[in-house]
Amino acid sequence: MMIVKKLNCGKIKIALMTLSLFSFTAGCISLRTEYPEVNYYRLTQIEDKSQNIGMNAVKGTLQIRNFAASDAVDTDNFLGVWDDNKVQVYYYHRWIVNAADLLTDFIITRYNNLRVFEGGVVKSSSIIMPDYILEGQLIDMVAHNSNKSNSPNYVYISLRVSLIKKQPMSTEKALLVNKVFTVKSPRKNNSVETIAPAFSEAVSQIADQMLLEILDAIQKDRE
Repeated sequence: MMIVKKLNCGKIKIALMTLSLFSFTAGCISLRTEYPEVNYYRLTQIEDKSQNIGMNAVKGTLQIRNFAASDAVDTDNFLGVWDDNKVQVYYYHRWIVNAADLLTDFIITRYNNLRVFEGGVVKSSSIIMPDYILEGQLIDMVAHNSNKSNSPNYVYISLRVSLIKKQPMSTEKALLVNKVFTVKSPRKNNSVETIAPAFSEAVSQIADQMLLEILDAIQKDRE
């Protein structure tokens, strides 16, 4: 009888070990399938439709300092707002860098491609002494979503910028522009795949609006 009991205990131990191993393996498989793949996006330069930009280069160099961001949009995640004002954070759909840095690099590239400043457009890390300094704060950058047929889907961006002119032989600076720019760009539907293309259009538009204001302010300052 004692031998039979020992054999039964051994079988029970083997069964428990097998069950534990199966549970651990199943747990590992579950962890792998639980998290979707993270998708990263970047902005695309949309061709300038204005005939007034980039015609005559401005003498001097423009420095664009890294934009700041309001706490609500200081992230690399896509952000959405639905009909009931519910905010959705898209944890698996992100910009390649945080939104403020994304805009800074995008605008520097755009202005350099347009060749509107003879000395070029540089970042704050450059050793070049600029003639003009552009500072900015990203106020809002959100995708508006709707399930209603009569309510549009769009992206919205709001950016405050200040253009500063460095005075020759002086530590003083002159404020030439201090303005908030806003742009809405439509989307076909509320799909997350429509967010990045719509923001590419919106940021291209806002960059061009800013540039027209900058060039006008510089021209008036020189008159």
